[in-house]
Amino acid sequence: MTNQIQTARWWQAPVTRIAGMTVGLLIAVGLTQIIQARLEGLSHFVIGGVIAILPAALWLTIFYFQNRALTPPKAMVKEVFIASILLAAAVGVPLVRSMFRIQDWFDLSVLHEALGAILIVGVTQEFLKFAAVRWTVYPTEHFREHLDGILFAVVASLGYTTVLNLYYVYDNPSLDLAVGVIRVTITTLSQAAFACVLGYFLGRAKFEGDDIVQLPKGLVLAALLNGIFTFGREQVNQKFEINLLNSLFIVVAFAAVVLPGIFALMQRAAMQPPRKILETRSDHFVAWVLIGITLVALGAGWYVKNSAENRTRAFQSTANGISLMFPAYWSQGSEEGALVAFSDPRGSTTFVSRPRAGMDMSASVPVVVIGEDVLWLKGQKLFIFSRQGDATAFARLENIWRNLLASVRLD
Repeated sequence: MTNQIQTARWWQAPVTRIAGMTVGLLIAVGLTQIIQARLEGLSHFVIGGVIAILPAALWLTIFYFQNRALTPPKAMVKEVFIASILLAAAVGVPLVRSMFRIQDWFDLSVLHEALGAILIVGVTQEFLKFAAVRWTVYPTEHFREHLDGILFAVVASLGYTTVLNLYYVYDNPSLDLAVGVIRVTITTLSQAAFACVLGYFLGRAKFEGDDIVQLPKGLVLAALLNGIFTFGREQVNQKFEINLLNSLFIVVAFAAVVLPGIFALMQRAAMQPPRKILETRSDHFVAWVLIGITLVALGAGWYVKNSAENRTRAFQSTANGISLMFPAYWSQGSEEGALVAFSDPRGSTTFVSRPRAGMDMSASVPVVVIGEDVLWLKGQKLFIFSRQGDATAFARLENIWRNLLASVRLD
């Protein structure tokens, strides 16, 4: 009983500190709003970097300044933290941003955004947090009770959050200071909360057995919560102006809904009596099960990505005798001398068609640094399909460009 009381007090102190840190961060946000600062140039690089790493640094003090015998070994805390940073930087962020390019199609429809948030963002982030714990401290004697699952999973989330926050800060060259502070705070709190769910099941798997059920359950539930939160945050950002008030609303709503459940999990884990590690299935077998679940989810996410990018809309002009299919996320505009003009908001690329006949063509073809024109002759009419933009957009949109041309019908 004494050990249980000590353990309960151990986690209650960090909870109090977390609450204090959160209040302190909100006060800091209020001050930044008064200052009305916008980070640019050197200040963006220096202050933005500090903002990105400060939440994780504050949370890590919880682990480094505990004097109780039940405190996790500092060396293992550092190992899990660094492993998570490396996994996020080398695998997680490149997978989501470069391979799935989720930022290019994430907001095409509510369904695609919700599925992408869960299957790609949620599963990737939670599996890599699991990996940071599983292949460092989990098999060792330092993972010695239920609560350690939550504590080390939170440490893994702090490493992952640091990378996410750095990308966010440096992807916004003119960053509003107040909004930036709120965003990194939201990211830190949410990632830690999902890690608590994952860590709770890590502890149960090791000390209660049935890891073939507990670990997949923890991964799926944490990924689901992660995806729902990501989807909700993006919906708020799309439908409302990104400002201090809306950002604070997200923090308060998230804290009110999620944190009570998280603290209940921590208390439940802390009050579990010490148990011997149970003989369970092969660790390698269970790890492969989770890898399989992750790959299946990412495969489904790849299908969602292709489905989103391949959605099309029809354009038809009876007056000019032209019809074609174009990607649903393109915007239709106008351009002087053009029959039809579309623009890809993600690739800064413009697609236009111009009819020309019986005149000097040199003045009608766009003069661009990088461009491609396709000339079609229909009777006495010459149609020019032109795209222009940066080299990156050209490579990325090659298949879409070919599909568009294949859909053209000239009457």
